[in-house]
Amino acid sequence: MRSTKEVAIGGVGGIATHPDHRGKGYAPLGMERALDFLKDSGAAFGLLVCRDELIGYYTRLGWRLFEGTTLNTQRGEPEVFTFNNVMVGDLNSPAPTAGVIDLRGPAW
Repeated sequence: MRSTKEVAIGGVGGIATHPDHRGKGYAPLGMERALDFLKDSGAAFGLLVCRDELIGYYTRLGWRLFEGTTLNTQRGEPEVFTFNNVMVGDLNSPAPTAGVIDLRGPAW
């Protein structure tokens, strides 16, 4: 039997910096502020979805690739989330790096 624990998580997705402003440190600063907000809101850990080519970038910012299964709900049924990579980051608790994360709703 699999043990489950319901926790609040904070999600980050759809992040982009306008090409004219890349390389100026805005993205790490924005991510730091977002994580501060999520931590202050009481989220246990952060979850980020990203494309393959951004894994290295977000790893340098402290995110870790989630090696487990992420479920989201589509049309009322849980489905495996495969659209993008899932990364996690510690906030108020250590983030899991394996197992199952069930978003219990649609991905943001």
